[in-house]
Amino acid sequence: MNLFIMGNGFDIDHNIKSSYADFKNYLVNLDDLEATTCIEIMEKGHNNSQGDLWSQLEKNLGHLNLDYVINNNFEYLTQTITLSEIFSKLFKGWVNQLDNERKSKKQLQQLINPTNDLFFTFNYTNTLEYIYNVNESNIKYIHVVKEGEFYEFGHKKIEIDTSSFHYNFGVSNFFKQQLIKDTSSIFQRNSDWFHDLKNYEINSLYFYGFSFADIDLIYIKGILNNIDEKQLKSIHLYSYKGQLECDYNNQKDILTGLLKDANIELEVKKFEILGD
Repeated sequence: MNLFIMGNGFDIDHNIKSSYADFKNYLVNLDDLEATTCIEIMEKGHNNSQGDLWSQLEKNLGHLNLDYVINNNFEYLTQTITLSEIFSKLFKGWVNQLDNERKSKKQLQQLINPTNDLFFTFNYTNTLEYIYNVNESNIKYIHVVKEGEFYEFGHKKIEIDTSSFHYNFGVSNFFKQQLIKDTSSIFQRNSDWFHDLKNYEINSLYFYGFSFADIDLIYIKGILNNIDEKQLKSIHLYSYKGQLECDYNNQKDILTGLLKDANIELEVKKFEILGD
C-alpha cells in the first residue's frame, strides 16, 4: 500500500490554475469593487515586491501592515476592518470555479491504486477523485471542513504587535488573528486519522507537489510518527520539470530531518513523472 502526500504542486502539474498568482488573476478578472479593493489593500500593506506577496500568500498574510494602509488611506478603513471576511468569500469563490477537467498522467495512473492506496492532500480540489477515480474514503482533505462551505486558509500564528493603534491591538493584528490557520487545533480534530495509520501496511510514501512550509510540518510529523516503520520500505520525493536542483535538495533535507526525528532510517528517493 502507498500513502501519497499531495500539495498544490500536484494540481499545478495537472495544468490546474491553482497557484496564488492565479488567484490574483481571478480577482482582477472579476472586475468587482470588493475584489479590486482587496488587491489594493493587500498590496499596499505588503512591504516587498508584489510578486513575492502572491507567490507566498499564506506566509505573507501574517506580515501585512494594514494599519499603515489606513493611516495613509483612511477611506480604506471600513474595507480593511472587514478584509478577512471579504478575502475568505473571494477565496472560496475562486476555489469553487477551478477547472479540474484535465487528463491523468499515465505513469502516475499506473502507480496509483485508487481503491487501496491512501491520500493526504492539502489541496481544495477533487482532482484525485475526478481524474484518478480515487475513492473519497481513501482521501484525507485536511483543509476542507465541509465541501463548498469552509476552507482552512491562513498563516501560522505570530507574535502580536501591541504597539499599533486601535485600542492597542490594531487592524493589522485583528486581520492576522482572523486568518490564522491554527494547525494544532486542525491536527487535533483529525487525530483519529493519524492514529489509525498504524493499522495499515504502508510500504511506500510519495510526496508530490508539497512545499514543506513550516506551517504544515505538524501533519508530516503526525504521519511519520504513526505509521508502522517496520512495514515502510521506500520514501519518494517528487521532482517537477524545471525544478532547480537546490530547491529539490532543500526539500529533501527537510524531509530527511523529519525522518531522522521519527527514527525512520530510509533514504529519500527522487521520482519524476515523464511526459503526460
